[in-house]
Amino acid sequence: MRVRDLLKEVPVVPALLLTLLALGVLSGCGSTYSNDAPDRTPVLWSLPLPGGSQPSGISDSLIVSTVNMQEENKKKNGVLTFIDLDEREIIWQAEEGMGLIINQIMVSNGTNWFVNNDELRRVEVYQNDGTLVRTFDYILADGVNQSGLSPVIVDNALYISQGRGIYAFDISEPDKLTLLWSTELDYATSSLSADATGVYAGLFDHPESLDVVRLDAATGEVVWTASSYTDTVYEARTPASLALKDNALFVNTANTMQAFDTETGERLWLSEPLSCETDGPYPGYVQTLDDKDIYFTIGACVMSVSQKDGKINWIMSALDSSKRFTFSAQPLLHNGVLYTVNGYLWAIEADTGKVLSRSQKSDPSQFAYIHEYNNQIIVWGGNLLAYKPVR
Repeated sequence: MRVRDLLKEVPVVPALLLTLLALGVLSGCGSTYSNDAPDRTPVLWSLPLPGGSQPSGISDSLIVSTVNMQEENKKKNGVLTFIDLDEREIIWQAEEGMGLIINQIMVSNGTNWFVNNDELRRVEVYQNDGTLVRTFDYILADGVNQSGLSPVIVDNALYISQGRGIYAFDISEPDKLTLLWSTELDYATSSLSADATGVYAGLFDHPESLDVVRLDAATGEVVWTASSYTDTVYEARTPASLALKDNALFVNTANTMQAFDTETGERLWLSEPLSCETDGPYPGYVQTLDDKDIYFTIGACVMSVSQKDGKINWIMSALDSSKRFTFSAQPLLHNGVLYTVNGYLWAIEADTGKVLSRSQKSDPSQFAYIHEYNNQIIVWGGNLLAYKPVR
């Protein structure tokens, strides 16, 4: 039986019900943070970093971070820093290379590929000991000057999005970067994902609302276009993040969750409208999946919906918890507990939305990255912190 045969449209709830859901008032739908919730995630160790840090990724026990350094009162961006989690120390820092913030580290056949998808448009290949193997510059379509999204690797294919352009490279050999194809869309991409047969993109501000696109992974040709538009939600929206599982493409528009059939582009279900008050911008949205549910953040809330039909399982609101309301880190799922950050580390029961812990120690950076290693919850932004998980 196909995925869409198991799914159904979900009716839209009135505005009052939506408000109660967002505040976690309705029994069984969610929870609000209580100031007397215990801190059950003590800090195991910490490592100060030499400047503000932007995490780039993880390879085994190594963390790679781009650190903003100061040189003679001048800011130097993007110093590539390798950190060994076992030794808890900085192994090396790149003295040469990109010089700007690196979007992402990816690992292919044991080789680390670093993609600078900003103004330099460069791919660099490093070994774990800091040796620079090769540097590649890639050419973009005329008129494309917008910073790109985090690249995606599937098998030996590297997909890069820059403005309206999507580019596929063969990275099967560390000393080569071969362009397989490039496709220029009508509008800039807002999100990017891929699997073995398709490349999926969300588009900004498409006038006909055909803002979800599938390209053929082998050729770059458009297979189908679909619309995330719904007349029940009047706010500005765009496909902010994409996630894939089985035959379903899950799309977070920042005020709805939706599912599309990956083969046909047919919309399988549409969630109730999602909303969460916040005192700041609306970053977040990035999804984490388990075998049955989708977890993500919007503003000051962490949410869970069913993969089967889009039904809201729970919404946890952190509106009254601190001055830093907005969640931004992709939730990490570990032993049935979700971990996410809004300046503090939160531990939330994945099945119920109950807050199990909120750390009393605030990381200097709100825009942190979370990773589990050796039964430690590793959080880094301004500094590197390792927390003991609640279970």
